[in-house]
Amino acid sequence: MFEYEEALNHMYKGATYAPLISWDISCKHIYGAINTGQELQCLKVLEKDLNWVEFPELRLPLLHKKTVVITNLKKEIIWVSRRFYHLTGYLPAEAVGKTPSFLQGSQTCKLAMGRIRENLKALQPVNDELVNYKKDGQPYLCKLQIYPVFDKSHTPVNFVAIESAE
Repeated sequence: MFEYEEALNHMYKGATYAPLISWDISCKHIYGAINTGQELQCLKVLEKDLNWVEFPELRLPLLHKKTVVITNLKKEIIWVSRRFYHLTGYLPAEAVGKTPSFLQGSQTCKLAMGRIRENLKALQPVNDELVNYKKDGQPYLCKLQIYPVFDKSHTPVNFVAIESAE
């Protein structure tokens, strides 16, 4: 090993970079970037298929490891980011087709649910928090921002929620 290190020192003397000896040091970050890239591609397809014209910027929440949930106007989940599993313990396939209320339980504040419902009915953005429950029954405080999404004719078509746990 000493000869290898000596050769490296000679070869890269004065260089401001070094060769990558192992991929292990960056795999976690590479996989995260790949997953985020794939999710952004999915969102681009949704944007095109649903004719979105006004919608929140979702790249930063995905990069900051927040959960993104997209529902239709009936509030049925049509897509969730991979972080949904880390937040709730539910796989995306277990959530699609359900309303987000399946995450609520006895400690979920009825007043917060009412505020959220009224804002969504009025097509107003939501910035609130409420207690949700993971698949294993453990409660968590969910901070959420919900935005209505409109198509090119300014008709509401979806809601996008950006969620994180406190």
